[in-house]
Amino acid sequence: MKLTHDMTTKMLDAAIKAADDIGVRGSIAIVDAGGNLKGFLSMDGALLGSLDGATRKAKTSAMSGMSTAAWFETYSNNATFGQIVAHGSNDMLFLPGGEPILDSDNRPMGGIGFSGGMPDQDVEVVQAAIAAA
Repeated sequence: MKLTHDMTTKMLDAAIKAADDIGVRGSIAIVDAGGNLKGFLSMDGALLGSLDGATRKAKTSAMSGMSTAAWFETYSNNATFGQIVAHGSNDMLFLPGGEPILDSDNRPMGGIGFSGGMPDQDVEVVQAAIAAA
C-alpha cells in the first residue's frame, strides 16, 4: 500500500490538532517510503529550526523503519555508535518525534516527523497523527 494524499491530509490535520491541544507550535513533515516529501506544514509561531528537524525526523524513520525515539535511546546508550552517527548522514536526526508509517501488514509506507516541543510532546503529536491515518 502507498501513502495517499488522503492519508497525508488526515495525518497533518491530526498532528495540528494534537499540537494545539498540548499548546506547542512546530512543523510537521510526512515523507513516502523513498524519503520524498509528501506533506508539510509549519504552524504559526513555529521556530525556524523546526522545519529541518521535522523533515529529518520523518526521513530517518522512513529510511530505517524505526522511531527516532528508539534511535535516540540507542545513540545515548552507546558512545561508539554515537560517534559513528555524529559523522554520518546529515539527513538523519536521532531525536524523539519521528515515527515510521506502516501499512496493516507492517510494511513501510513512509515516515512522519514533528519538531517544536519537548521530546515527549513531539512523540505525542506524531503518534496522534499516525492513529488518524
